[in-house]
This record gives sequence, C-alpha cells and structure tokens, in this order.
Amino acid sequence: MIADAIQKAKQLRKAGKLEIMDVYKIHKCDKVEKGFDRSGEIIYGYPYQPDLFIKSDVSLMPCRLFVRIDGYMFHPDEIDRVSIAKDGVVQIKKIESLTVTFHTSEETTDKARSFDSALWIATATFSGKDAPEDRRITNNTLITISSKSGEITKTRAEWLEALRSLEDWKTRTVYTTFQQYCDQQ
Repeated sequence: MIADAIQKAKQLRKAGKLEIMDVYKIHKCDKVEKGFDRSGEIIYGYPYQPDLFIKSDVSLMPCRLFVRIDGYMFHPDEIDRVSIAKDGVVQIKKIESLTVTFHTSEETTDKARSFDSALWIATATFSGKDAPEDRRITNNTLITISSKSGEITKTRAEWLEALRSLEDWKTRTVYTTFQQYCDQQ
C-alpha cells in the first residue's frame, strides 16, 4: 500500500538511509556545458529530457528525482506534502504561493505554501498579552490572505471559523486550496 511506502520513506529519511535516484544518472546521460557562473567558470549539467522522467505514484506528476519504496516511486518532496488518513487514503497538499497580511498598527506579512498553512498563520499568530504591541492580534483584527489570482479579507474570528469548517478532523489538515475557497465565496 502506498501509505506504508510513504511511512517507510519517512523512517528511512530520518535514519539517513533514504536513497534518492536520478533518472539522468540511471540512463547514464552525459553532462553538457550550460553556461558560465559569475567568476567565468563553466557550468555543467544534464540536458533537459522530460521523456526520461518517471511518473509519481503519489501526485502522478513527472519526476526527475525519485525514491522507490516497495515498488512505489515518488518525488522526495512528496513525503512531506502528503497526509495519510486512518483508513489509508493518501492526499497531497498543492503548493500555493500565498501571502498573509495582518492589518495591525504596523502592517506585517507572512508567506505560506498552502491554504492550510495560511489559515494556521492567520489564526494562531501573536494572540494574547505577550505578543508585541504592533503585532497583537485580536478576534476583530483584519487579516488578508492573497495570491496572484485573488484575495480575501476577514477578521481573525472568521478565519478561525473557516479553519474549523474546512479542517479534516482526523488528519487536522485542510485539503481545500485557496483558489477553491475563493471560488466558493
């Protein structure tokens, strides 16, 4: 089962024994001159050959670098981007480029790679008496989550409610992307 392979990959990585394979090395591709660095030295690298890439068993995306565990192949980054439910269902979080803006006395921003992370930043950051005065967040503080395709501004309390309604209670993860959330609003 792929869920078992991912768990095994996590254990191997933790032990420093995860072998990452490269399709260019497997196919014994020759390196070519790619250009020059700032000091004028030649940069060597493999020519881009996507036809050699393998298809990930997790994301179904083509991969140059991959790990092979129990017959399953997937990109090493996917090990941390997946969540496994108790019933063994594997879900992968989509990488997004989001900005979380806190509209406080000094406007501040944070970056997030998933809507799940953005919601956690928006709802868990700097609340309480120990927070710096310029970053103190209350339930009425306006917070904007934005991407290239749009933005939504809500109070911290409203973002907290969104997190509660979207979160998978078994895995404590939000699988909805920001774009999907914007489309629903």
